Amino acid sequence: MPAPPDRLSKLPTELLDMIFDDAWAKQRPSGPIYRALCPFYDRFAWRSIRIDSRARLARFFELTERQTHLGQLYKELVVQLKPEELDVATLTGLLGRTPNLKKLALADLASQVFELILHGTKNSLLPRHLRKLDLTCTTGGRKDPYHPSNWSLLNDLKSLNQLALDLRSAETPTGRIKSKKELPSWADITDLDIDLPQDGLSSVLQLIASFPNLRRLQLSSTSPVPDSAGALDALQNPASLHELVLVGVPKKEWTLPDKLAQLTNLHRLKLVGEWHHLAPTDIERICDLPLRRFELGPNSEFSLQPFYEALQRGKLADLEELHFDNLTCRVGYKAHYDKLPRSWERQIALIRNYMHIWDRPEWNKNFRVGTFRQLVSLCKRRKIKVNGTIASALRVEKALNRMQRDLDELDLMIRSRGTGAYRGINEGRRYADDRNSDEEEDEDEDDSNLESESESESWFY
Repeated sequence: MPAPPDRLSKLPTELLDMIFDDAWAKQRPSGPIYRALCPFYDRFAWRSIRIDSRARLARFFELTERQTHLGQLYKELVVQLKPEELDVATLTGLLGRTPNLKKLALADLASQVFELILHGTKNSLLPRHLRKLDLTCTTGGRKDPYHPSNWSLLNDLKSLNQLALDLRSAETPTGRIKSKKELPSWADITDLDIDLPQDGLSSVLQLIASFPNLRRLQLSSTSPVPDSAGALDALQNPASLHELVLVGVPKKEWTLPDKLAQLTNLHRLKLVGEWHHLAPTDIERICDLPLRRFELGPNSEFSLQPFYEALQRGKLADLEELHFDNLTCRVGYKAHYDKLPRSWERQIALIRNYMHIWDRPEWNKNFRVGTFRQLVSLCKRRKIKVNGTIASALRVEKALNRMQRDLDELDLMIRSRGTGAYRGINEGRRYADDRNSDEEEDEDEDDSNLESESESESWFY
């Protein structure tokens, strides 16, 4: 019987790319359907790679040695090796085989490799059409590595619009560069992620001022008094900023900077770290912003009560979404009570097995379940989405509380045997073994007795 006609490969190239893009986003296909579709499949299968071990590094060189065309398909490269595993020759070999990169992330670079990167356009190491560059480096003895004069390579990266820098010196800081020259300006870079060093030891604020059209800014700091005020004050055009991410662990006396009020077009704010020490006045300052989305990052601490009270007073009138990843939970299986065995002891064992599959969020004094329940109710009335890893938290609480009540009731019935107190308590219950109560049921419950629910479900309120 002849094979069916291959109509798919005859579609326009742009449409095929859209089809593969959509399919890849939902589930990674195991391979192309037809040989004629191999080029389209390869463009997605080999567009990104992460190298985080010696084995993966060796595998990459082996693969690109056999199939040289694969290196040209890579659009994104993430390298996270130990400093001693990524020397100048290795990095040169990696970038030489991936000439069409759009995104490049290099972590834990040694100072010699950092120096090579700083001259990456002069020595033709970096692809000139990069759109995103992410560097985490040990800077060695280089003086004031954040100073704009060190970053002339940005002049040659004409397509670059995202830059992330985390520059650390393993030695005693060598001071700041003092220059009367006019600062450079890189207007095409609109997304900046920068790690703030100790105040007064670098020219990081001058570097921030060199990007006049920032739409997204991420400020990270391990200091108990991060210089967020200086960073926001360095912005050339505060009104252009639409998204701000603050990563830190500020101490109790620290307050949000007054400059926050100048961000008149800030639509998204994300807090990552320990922010539970923020005073109620700081929460008010957040709620005075024109935010459409407020987000808490993984393992973050935040005081929910004053935030809820501000929303209750009508603050954040433009808010459309709350995204909380600070607490996690897991939705497990529900027991079908008409399929439970007659034995109360076996019912208890089965329900306890179900309960072990569920994970309850680790609520704390700063983020209480009662306050969150009130917040959810308020968001429902205001038609605000609540999602993130915490989205199913109340459903998990409700299910676990119900199962615990059932366990308590069963335990009471068992302890009341022979007293007559339990008569009628169990009336109306149906069991899986009602038809054959004398026959022992298999200890292993069939999967058909379980009702699974999605772990990543979001609620719309």
